[in-house]
Amino acid sequence: MTKRQFKSFKDEIVQILSCLDPSLSLDHKKKWSEISDNVLKKIIPAINNALRNKMTYTLTKLKFVLQQLHRHRRDNWKISQDSNKSKLDKKRKGVNTRRSDVKKREKNAGIIYMYNTNDDVLISSKPQSLSDSTYKRDIKEIISNGSYHSDEVSETDDEKAQEEIDQHIRPKIRLY
Repeated sequence: MTKRQFKSFKDEIVQILSCLDPSLSLDHKKKWSEISDNVLKKIIPAINNALRNKMTYTLTKLKFVLQQLHRHRRDNWKISQDSNKSKLDKKRKGVNTRRSDVKKREKNAGIIYMYNTNDDVLISSKPQSLSDSTYKRDIKEIISNGSYHSDEVSETDDEKAQEEIDQHIRPKIRLY
């Protein structure tokens, strides 16, 4: 199952759970060990019934998705029960949002500066087949749209890190 297929599988599970009878929902107020029998005997068969032949999946994947969904919902519920934790979590999310907004503004300002100064890097990396306006529009779109940026780790990242450690550029991480 590819990442895209797995994401659509998770989305489908969430959708099915929201449409099921309330007695078949994941009780996030209880631990997984307390609800696992109910999940195996009632919820998973109901999901299998709803999915029928729409997707190919294993019961292990389905159980994993349900466990992760329960864990995240339970974590959010536990945070919401403590007003101090709730305030801290809200603050953390706000800071992260502002931080990403600031990064976008800084990147955008950097690109505008590069346009205005006709930066060599910007000019030399422009494909001949694109007009200046199309090239600038595409770059702005890439910077403003986060879906262009991959969260995946490059295959060469570990090699580069090891090179830097060997050359004493980067300190070795010590586990205590």
